Amino acid sequence: MHSVIKYLSLIFIASLFPLYGCVGNIDIDLAESQQPVVNCILTSDSIQRLTLTYSSSLNSNFYDEIEDAKIFLYDSGKLVGGFHKTSYAGWELKYRPWMGHSYELRVEIPDREIITAKTTFPNRLPIYRVKDRDFPGQRYFQKDSTNVFWIFAFEKPEDMYMHPVVIEKRFKLYPNIGSDLPSIDDFNVKMLDGSDGTQKKYNTYMRCLPDNKSRVFYLEQIYSSVVVFRAVSHEYDQYLKSSIAKLWVYNAFDDPTQWLDESEVYTNINNGLGIFGAYHDLMFNCNESMPD
Repeated sequence: MHSVIKYLSLIFIASLFPLYGCVGNIDIDLAESQQPVVNCILTSDSIQRLTLTYSSSLNSNFYDEIEDAKIFLYDSGKLVGGFHKTSYAGWELKYRPWMGHSYELRVEIPDREIITAKTTFPNRLPIYRVKDRDFPGQRYFQKDSTNVFWIFAFEKPEDMYMHPVVIEKRFKLYPNIGSDLPSIDDFNVKMLDGSDGTQKKYNTYMRCLPDNKSRVFYLEQIYSSVVVFRAVSHEYDQYLKSSIAKLWVYNAFDDPTQWLDESEVYTNINNGLGIFGAYHDLMFNCNESMPD
């Protein structure tokens, strides 16, 4: 179990801070034979990062890197450029993706089948602040029609001006988050009593389902903070949900029902394991006693 959690945490945490073809789910209980593992999440940064290793058996805590490889990124069939190796298992490409564009990743390893994967970079979320509606502990926003997106927030130690908005290492993720939005996936809902607010609370992240209605909504129990709305590709959305679901299962060491779990971690890597996806963050600085 330790190795399972270690493997999952490595690929999941790396993608946070930052389907096309043959696509399916993969059980994270890896087979004994080594397979290439590709993890690349496109972001709005000017540098895109990728890790390339071989899968590890469950009784091993070490992941072998793949040194000899050629890795290319394509935008709608046109070559963008090649990744170059920068560290142990780490590769980089200087490139900023375009919103709405379709991308393909191609990894060539000697004596292996060519690895491919596709994703689409999401558009900017139509979400805006409605400061005049704010109430202590409640932050108001307005949104237009949206696809699936995610919400999470960081607690700041004090109010501060930020232009642009950034997340500092000393900020802490809120462990509970709630909203009056009706279209929230309950896959990670927490059962808390009414003393902790008026809305259901979710474990760190809220996954908001597609909604074609304009609506003013609030986030609850949010004070001096940075709120993050994450637009996601379909691939990254499925990977994120399945990863979180699996993590909650393996964190419940005192719950015997975990052994009945059949959830799997999503992958869209053809001829390998891992994930190729994309996200774009929209962040708002929220202060308590001074202007944002």
